[in-house]
This record gives sequence, structure tokens and C-alpha cells, in this order.
Amino acid sequence: MGAFMTAIFVIFTAAVVGGMGVLVKLWNVPPSHPSYSPPDGWAWSAGLFHAWRRSGVPLMLGGFLVIAAAVAPEPWLTWVAAVFAGVYVPLILSVALFNRPKLIVPPGARHQTGLAKHALRRISRSEQS
Repeated sequence: MGAFMTAIFVIFTAAVVGGMGVLVKLWNVPPSHPSYSPPDGWAWSAGLFHAWRRSGVPLMLGGFLVIAAAVAPEPWLTWVAAVFAGVYVPLILSVALFNRPKLIVPPGARHQTGLAKHALRRISRSEQS
């Protein structure tokens, strides 16, 4: 393995190890933690913030797969990683819109409603007024 590939492998390993630490922290945050409330500068709805916050786990896993595809020494590994990364796009949308599957939603966010349900509630409230 050349020096360039060794450097890429070291960077990838550091990113995965560091990212796993962040994933563990995100996963173990209780629902009452301030990180579940939108920051002061958040310009969009609270539902959109919660969707973004819930999607953090699959987004990070998909990012790891994209990095793995970039550093894969064999072309077939690149294709395998690209296919797996392609599976994560619908998964991220599913978590953001419907808060499903619960397996990959952090436990503190499992009680939240999805972005689609937020939108339907807004539409029904505006029709009732």
C-alpha cells in the first residue's frame, strides 16, 4: 500500500472513530435535553429541526459509506458502497418524513411526529379557520 493510500486509510479511520463517538452521544441524549429544541437562529419550523435532528444517525452512516467508497482499493467495493449509500437516501427521507423505522431513530426522538404529519396538521388547522 502506498503512502497516499495509507494516509487516506488513517484519515478514514479517524473519521469513523470520531463519528462513532458523536453517534453514541446523539443516541444517548434524553428527550428533555436542550439539543432537542431548535436553536435561536433556526429560521424554519421546529418540525423541520426535529426531522434534521432525527436524521443524523442515517446521515452519518451514509457519509461513512461515501467515504468508504472513495477510499476503496477495489472497483467492486466502490460499487457495493455506492449501492448501500443509495439505500440510505430513502431511509433518511423516511426518518425525516415519517419518523420510521424506529430502529434507527434515537430513543429520545421516537415520540416525535414526522414532518409529513406536521404538514398535514398545519393544513387541517388552516382549513378549520
